[in-house]
Amino acid sequence: MNDNKDSIFNPRNPIFLDVAKWVVLVSSGIMILLAFAAFANEMGGQGFLLLLGSVFNYFTGMVFVNMLHNIYDIKEQTKETNALLKKQFEAIQKNEIN
Repeated sequence: MNDNKDSIFNPRNPIFLDVAKWVVLVSSGIMILLAFAAFANEMGGQGFLLLLGSVFNYFTGMVFVNMLHNIYDIKEQTKETNALLKKQFEAIQKNEIN
């Protein structure tokens, strides 16, 4: 499954990132609506906690989405770096033999 570049679960797939961002936005929005409903029903403490929770949910969700994006970048860059290091090591070995 890791070799399939067209997978929906590939973190670099734009559809995956868009869906993940919308999930975070919608869940935070629902929490904000619940917070305003709590404020309207004179339950200020619960409303404030829901409001703080929605902000926390938004920021942690977006950090998680961006981490998924960056993990894939780091993985690909590591593969390229390892290939270059292998070529350099082979070139050094050839120079030592000659």
